[in-house]
Parts: sequence; C-alpha cells; structure tokens
Amino acid sequence: MALKDILVVLFGDDGDQHVIASVDAMAIFTQAHVAATLVAPIPDPVFVGDMMGGGLALGDFITSVREEATGSQENIRLALARTNLGFEQRLVMAQTLTACDLIVTQARHVDLTVMARPAKDSSGFRHELLEAVLMGSGRPLLLLPQGWKTDGRVQTVFVAWNAGREAARAIGDASPWLDAASKIVIGTVDAKPGPRGHGEAPGVDIATHLARHGNAVELRNIDSLGAATGEAILEAAEAAGADLIVVGGFGHPRLQQALFGGVTRTIVESSKVPLLMSH
Repeated sequence: MALKDILVVLFGDDGDQHVIASVDAMAIFTQAHVAATLVAPIPDPVFVGDMMGGGLALGDFITSVREEATGSQENIRLALARTNLGFEQRLVMAQTLTACDLIVTQARHVDLTVMARPAKDSSGFRHELLEAVLMGSGRPLLLLPQGWKTDGRVQTVFVAWNAGREAARAIGDASPWLDAASKIVIGTVDAKPGPRGHGEAPGVDIATHLARHGNAVELRNIDSLGAATGEAILEAAEAAGADLIVVGGFGHPRLQQALFGGVTRTIVESSKVPLLMSH
C-alpha cells in the first residue's frame, strides 16, 4: 500500500527542520500529504500558596506558550514551503495528557506517524507521546534520528524478529519499505527452536514468507554473547548496512519495560538509522 497520508509531529525546536527535510527527501513519501502538527504541551499546574496568584501565573505561562507556538508555526511553514510536499499545518496546545490523546486521535486517521527519535536526555513528555502513539493509535510510527542523512532510498531493511505478534505486525506495516528495498535482513537474537513462535528453525519461516513476495531476503541468527538484546540488534543492523530497522514495540508489559528498561527503549534511544515501529 502506498503511503498517502502521514502525520508529522513537531516540537518547535531545531529538530523540526531536520524532520521536515528528511521526509521531503525520502522517495517513499513522494505522493503523501503531510499533516504537520506542532505540539506545545502545557505542564499541569502546581499551586503553591495563593491560589489566585498561581492561576495568574499559569495564565501568563499559557500566553507565553501560545506566542512561542505562533513563531514556531511560521518557521515550520517556511520550511514546508521549501519542499515538494503537499501539506497542512495543525497545532495541539494542551496539558500533557490531553496533548497525547489529541495526537493519538490524529494518528489513527493516517497511514503513518513520523517524529524525531527522542534522545536519552529528552524530556519525559516526548517518551510519553511516543508510547501513546505506538500503543494507542493502531498505526505504525517512524522515528528519525537527529543528524541522519539520506539520498532518498532505503536499500537495506533490517527486521528484528522474535516471532511475536508485535514483530509480525511491524512486518505488515513495513510493506512499502520492504517491497522497495534491495535487500531484507531478518535478524534473530539468541532464538531457540520451538513449537510456538519460531518453529523448527528460527527466522526461516518469516524469511520464506517474505521471499515469496519477491523480496531478496537474508537470515542472520545472532548470538548476543551476553550483550543486551537491544544492543545486539543495533550492532547487527549496523553490520548489515541497514538504512531502516523494523521492530515491534513493547513486546513485554509496559510496567516491566519501565522497571527494567527493555529492548524497545534501548533501540529507540540509540539507533543511528530510522526505526519503523508497530504494536
């Protein structure tokens, strides 16, 4: 399926220019209409002492956020005007939880959501928004790392495969990239044969499935050698020369992810190439 309608989430910072330029450069978005949505979150109010004084301070803060958003919208408009993209601009200015809900609602009405990959030191809100879109939209999410450069083509796609539901969904959502790629690398980490999931030979069944669609597929069964699974995936993707990593998001309960880190968080915070994620 061609990508015709995409949501691009922007934050009013220097990363916006890079995201817009990257979307414009990628050949897969040539026919897509872009809804460029600026998110201007308003922190939940914390009243200390006089309630009236706190209300006035919050009002001043909201006015400041609105003025800053107006300037950011103009910068975004100018950047979009320099591209070949068909676009519209939107603004979500709301308290953080409401802002996440509004973006998720928009994400449900497009083929794909695109946003900058949050760094390890990014605000908590960006991670919250990423998780909300991934878990709540029912649509795939493309994360672009800052500083990543492209000639417009995605030639090698690395699929992180664990035979789980999320990984299977990610492969289905990645079909526009997989069909256009010169090579698909299926990577498993410390995979064990078994009647549930991998079958008799880890990765073989999904590689055969993709090959039947006419794709050139290579299977790599990776021994982590004691390294974390997320790190092993990133190293294998880099060794394969991947232009895109496809991964299922949050394969374990989110509470467990929050307590112990998790594969998804490692890949999200450290990948040097775009991530196509689904849940």
